[in-house]
Amino acid sequence: MKALVKITTFMIVIGSFGVNDLTAQVRKSPAKATVPAPKKTNAPGKKSLAPIKAAPLKSKIVSVAKATKNEILIRWAPGDEGAWTLGNKYGYALERFTIARDGKVLDRIQVNVSKMVFKPRPLATWDTIATKDDYAAILAQAIYGDDFEVTTPDTKGVTKMINKTQQLTQRFNMSMYAADHSFEAAEYAGLAFRDKQVKLNEKYFYRIYSLIPGSQRITDTSLLYIGLADYAPLPKPSMIIPEFGDKTAILKWDFDGFKEYYTSYIIERSADGGKTFQSISDKPVTNLNETDPKNGNGSMMYIDGLPGNDTVYQYRIAGLSLFGETGPYSDIAQGKGKTELALTPHISGVSLDEQGTFQLAWEFEDSLNNAVKEFQINQAPSIEGPYTVQQTGIAAGLRATEVKSLFSSNYITITVVPKEGESRTSQPYLLQPEDSIAPAIPTGFKGTIDSNGVVVLKWDANTEKDLAGYKILKANVKGHEFTPVQDSLWKTNEYRDTVNLKNLNPKVYYTIRAVDTRYNQSDFTRTLEVIKPDVIPPSAPVLAAYDIMENGIRLQWVNSSDSDVIVHKLYRRLIADTVTTWILLQEFRQAATTEWTDKDGQEGRLYSYTIIAMDSSKLESEPAKPLTVRVPEKRVKEVVKNMEVEVDRKGRTVTITWEQLKTVKNIRRFELFRGEAKEPMSLYKQVATAASSFIDTDLRVNTKYKYAIRAVYTNGQYSDFVTKSVIY
Repeated sequence: MKALVKITTFMIVIGSFGVNDLTAQVRKSPAKATVPAPKKTNAPGKKSLAPIKAAPLKSKIVSVAKATKNEILIRWAPGDEGAWTLGNKYGYALERFTIARDGKVLDRIQVNVSKMVFKPRPLATWDTIATKDDYAAILAQAIYGDDFEVTTPDTKGVTKMINKTQQLTQRFNMSMYAADHSFEAAEYAGLAFRDKQVKLNEKYFYRIYSLIPGSQRITDTSLLYIGLADYAPLPKPSMIIPEFGDKTAILKWDFDGFKEYYTSYIIERSADGGKTFQSISDKPVTNLNETDPKNGNGSMMYIDGLPGNDTVYQYRIAGLSLFGETGPYSDIAQGKGKTELALTPHISGVSLDEQGTFQLAWEFEDSLNNAVKEFQINQAPSIEGPYTVQQTGIAAGLRATEVKSLFSSNYITITVVPKEGESRTSQPYLLQPEDSIAPAIPTGFKGTIDSNGVVVLKWDANTEKDLAGYKILKANVKGHEFTPVQDSLWKTNEYRDTVNLKNLNPKVYYTIRAVDTRYNQSDFTRTLEVIKPDVIPPSAPVLAAYDIMENGIRLQWVNSSDSDVIVHKLYRRLIADTVTTWILLQEFRQAATTEWTDKDGQEGRLYSYTIIAMDSSKLESEPAKPLTVRVPEKRVKEVVKNMEVEVDRKGRTVTITWEQLKTVKNIRRFELFRGEAKEPMSLYKQVATAASSFIDTDLRVNTKYKYAIRAVYTNGQYSDFVTKSVIY
């Protein structure tokens, strides 16, 4: 074992980080011990407990297989250090079953079964492999070595005690790590097998289990199903993503995406344009820390120190599999180091010269001028940015320059750009020149409104760099004071407002003004008048009166009061046993028309009349309350003549007299009608046929009265009216 000591120290230090790959699969589910509950005795009057006997521990065995072109490689591993220790003593059994041939499953009688037993090889056989394979030396030391301490500066006290208690765990961890990186060493440790007695047209079922007695530990059985036809070449690793710094290169590539195939990687570097490559690490590199699947960070990182920054270096990687295979190289990535400046420029101040321009001054080490390509001036309206480059090409020897294209508030930084490496930027410096100039009045102000009351206002955007926004104001009535539509400034040149279309004002008015960051305000734009779409029907007209005339029925009404009414429509409906539809009689487009005579009514028929108003938006009012009138039967003329009306103000009477034609017969009675001024007349009194006068005493002073009299015949017909008017 003396030949293994030097290598052992190296590997034990690595072992403090943990293991991965095949071993990591079993360590995710550690073995658990189960202890049965104590048995109760039924003996009366006695209290005793049966002795507790611990059940054997349970352990897992995990296996994996790979088909090459002419053999099948198999690896297995115990799940914990206890199973590993006992497995080294008792060994493992591997059984192979030939299951299928030429694509067909074999009958049970045809299945060929073979069994092999594996244990660590005797210590004397390890010398040859241990001298050329460090991983084999580690495995031999872990299995057969007398001591296996973790290397640490503290060799006394608590640390030493903890290390002693952890030696078995360290032996197990490091043996699994070494077996994952050397298939030949795994074979020596009884944890691997090369099955060369295989055929291309057959598939095999492998069963692997521990030979540890069940009384000491219960172990699982691991199963595999594979054939030479399952061979697949190893994939090419993802391309390296390099980040070059000052004499350093940080190399990153996908690790988790390929951990199914590779346990570690070799990294090679070329300094002659890819003609030759040399490995940059003594040992293959691997990621010993499990990545959290939730954060998705499955990349591998390696930091390489560069001899200098003048050479272009090329990198490539190749993966090493669990079975000792080396995969294809990745694509080549290249770059070179960057010389970084050690200092950052510092802005010392801004001054106003005689020409009224601002001069920016800064400080920077003069001895670094040869490494400087140029200076750049950056500006932003706020300290958070974004910063834009305003001036470039400032010579390395300059320490002051004119600041142009100023905002209302300017946060200025200066960047030094080196000939090689990354730029460095100063802290922001605030510059606020005086500003009393208001923005220009916005132009192109226009607006539209839809049937839902949504107003869209648009205008040409102002071009001032220090523009803060716009104030938008509204008035519902022309000439009234404008009020803001919102408390804050509006940032864009388009605004949407909503108005109520059902209130009475037909228009809404807007104006805007521009405001800069110093709160200088432009004048208001012209007032924009937006006409609302009409959704309110006009008020209904009113049928006021009617007169039964000789030539028909004269109707009188009051027109709708809305100014946008363009037509009034008069309708008539015959009142009969069944409901009859309304018929349009006449349309009146003159606002002054308030009466009309219906000359088409049939004698003795009862009619209803109504009238509606329609505005310019073709909205119709509610119909007027219907007025119902009966057309008189055909009348007999000249029954009453010489009607006179005489006023007696002292006696407070009006006397109506008339004469009846002697040639007219079959008169049932006379009907006297009375009305005031322009009001329609109504039946006032019924008078016997023998009477020729009537005295009216129900009178009001200074009132104009209308009187009419007609005869009613026994057949129900009427004579013509005879009318007279008088002022009492």
